[in-house]
Amino acid sequence: WHKTIIHGHTPIDEVEINQERINLDTGCVFGGKLSALELTSQTLYQVDAKPPELKFLKDNPENFNERPKRFMGEIPVHIKRFFSTKEFTTVNYNEFGLLIVDQEAGRGRLFDVGRLVRGTIGAPPKGPIPFQGHVVRHQRKDNFMAYGIRFTEPLTIDTNQATRSSE
Repeated sequence: WHKTIIHGHTPIDEVEINQERINLDTGCVFGGKLSALELTSQTLYQVDAKPPELKFLKDNPENFNERPKRFMGEIPVHIKRFFSTKEFTTVNYNEFGLLIVDQEAGRGRLFDVGRLVRGTIGAPPKGPIPFQGHVVRHQRKDNFMAYGIRFTEPLTIDTNQATRSSE
């Protein structure tokens, strides 16, 4: 084979260079650095990420061409299923939906595409925030099930509690 793979998509603190691969993803989107490598001289270039400007589409309704910001991070999510509540964690989220992963390894699929689910996001002091939405996708991620959920109404947060945007 004798080839070197150059890749990203796996954020690390420092650029990783070895004979088999070079990982240049130093987490710029998460506040890390943007990294580039000039291959012939092996010169590494890095710049610090700018702090993200957080704004929501509802703040500027005239501009419908903007895409919603996606936030990364693990926030507890609890979804009611029959007579019990199942625990999940966010992978990423925005005001219109979230991607969550089941906290119980090896469990099968709990929700089919199209299913309406209700639950809460977060924990005190700023939560839990109630939501409802439809499952738009599901996939196995390692040994866990992940679900994409689109809220039936965008959520807005008012200091210590959330309300639906139509309220």
